[in-house]
Amino acid sequence: MILNMRSIWKNDEGAAIITVMLILLTLVIITPVLFYVVGSEARLSANHADMSQAYFVARSGAEAASDYVVKNFDLAEAEDDLREDEEFVEFINNAPRDLNFESETGSLEEIEYEIRENSVIITANGEFNEIPDTAKIEVRKPRTLFDY
Repeated sequence: MILNMRSIWKNDEGAAIITVMLILLTLVIITPVLFYVVGSEARLSANHADMSQAYFVARSGAEAASDYVVKNFDLAEAEDDLREDEEFVEFINNAPRDLNFESETGSLEEIEYEIRENSVIITANGEFNEIPDTAKIEVRKPRTLFDY
């Protein structure tokens, strides 16, 4: 029996199975790619949330330290240059550096104070799910707060 090419293409038998096979092949290729993209987006979203949490842990430490400075020392009574005010320098040297905040997923690291002429800059480092971040607050004479 001689096969005629025209008769093979005119015969619709088997077209459905080929169509189904092509659709399945397409799905087999696309499905893993979709799972990868969705998983990547979920990880990015979780990392962004952790970065925000780390910042707010650090910020809460900086705010607590600035509250300590404002409530316990009258900056209006200090000398013009805070670096030369021995009482203020002693006060900052004894200021809390570790607020002992620690949870399963986050912690507040050391708080640092930098005395400038008319202000003190408070830097706090926080960590959440092993992602670090830093917050800074500047306390200026007499009682002005600037957030960085």
